[in-house]
Amino acid sequence: MPEFTDVFDPSVTAFQTHVFHLLEDLLALGQHRKEQAPVATILHCTRILEVLTRDALTRAGLAVSPNTTNEAPRLVDMMRQLREYERMPSQTYRLLDRLRALGNSVRHVLDRVTMDDAEHGYAIILHGLHWYFCLFPDGPKLNSLCVHDRPLDQLLPLEIARLLHLLESNDLAAVDFLDHDALSRRSFLLSPVLTAVLVEVLLDANRTAESQGVLTDALERFPLDIRLRQLQGLLHSRAGRLDEACALLKSIEGTDSAADEETHGILGGIYKRRSVANPEQSLQWLRACRDHYDHGWNRSRETNVYLGINAAATALWLGNPERTTTIAASIRDRLSLRREKLRSSAGDIAYLHCWDQLTLAEAHLLLGEWDASRNAYDEACEHFPMKKQALQVAFTQVVKNLNVLNRADLIESFRQVLIPE
Repeated sequence: MPEFTDVFDPSVTAFQTHVFHLLEDLLALGQHRKEQAPVATILHCTRILEVLTRDALTRAGLAVSPNTTNEAPRLVDMMRQLREYERMPSQTYRLLDRLRALGNSVRHVLDRVTMDDAEHGYAIILHGLHWYFCLFPDGPKLNSLCVHDRPLDQLLPLEIARLLHLLESNDLAAVDFLDHDALSRRSFLLSPVLTAVLVEVLLDANRTAESQGVLTDALERFPLDIRLRQLQGLLHSRAGRLDEACALLKSIEGTDSAADEETHGILGGIYKRRSVANPEQSLQWLRACRDHYDHGWNRSRETNVYLGINAAATALWLGNPERTTTIAASIRDRLSLRREKLRSSAGDIAYLHCWDQLTLAEAHLLLGEWDASRNAYDEACEHFPMKKQALQVAFTQVVKNLNVLNRADLIESFRQVLIPE
């Protein structure tokens, strides 16, 4: 009886390093699926992910951004680097990051896993293989992962293949996820792995009601899943239900993993909103806000610039400008280096993503580098004119920062850049 590995292009199964041979792991993966062994299946999926990620970084001529420890780079940091340098599409990153988290859960025994979870992980690693061998700009650039141009979907369970197709295509815009005839409930309630990605995609499209509908169904079945609970806390926060959001996020136990960064980031945002909504307790909530952003920034080994820029700003608001300067300078240097590398690369992309560009501009501002800050904000407006909400949020932060820095006289010049008439 032929192995399922026989469907892959020979150059796929020939991939190896001095300690790893992809064919061996694919054979083991197929065997563990047959045996209905979820832990072993997931572990082989994540082994493949880690090896391909490391090799992709080397092929791209990238090194993981330095951190403040001497520890080996984490898989999450390597994957972020590939996304930041446009070597991995955002949607591919989102899927592979769910597999990374699933593997972390298995390795550290954070949750019980089922064969449904393993099947989602298996589907994701097949898409990871397709990314590396067919789409990765510095990779083999095969026409197809499989021999005879066989579609990848033939290797997947039908319902999972359909859900993945929707997540990765424009068809998503035409689907009403509150209409359960549009997509079988079973297809996104088999496991929380792909369900979380579905909710994130819907949130990105501002489809809040549908996000909540899918999330409600998922949490009924997977009430302890960390990512689903984080997303519910985020939805509560956006809806102004701050007490519920705070209680839910604080109930999530630490995992000593990248998941903690996300929990602290959402909690920081909740406390920031609380400080605005409750002026009489503003100082209390701002301190809590700063503590969560600071903890997340430290937990990320000072690499998560979203957490860092918020830790820097809240430090300023609470009268600790030295801390602000330290963090802002680190972020400025990190993002400036990334921007220069992008501009000198062979690719077409020569600028940061919208939020990273706005973060760089804010880092310049917190350091009192007014011209550099205005130029960076102007670049954000030039490349992302449709991101009006993001630009408005950035301007709100500018006003707050300049007032605290006693430079309210500069507000109008920044307004003309970010909110032109």
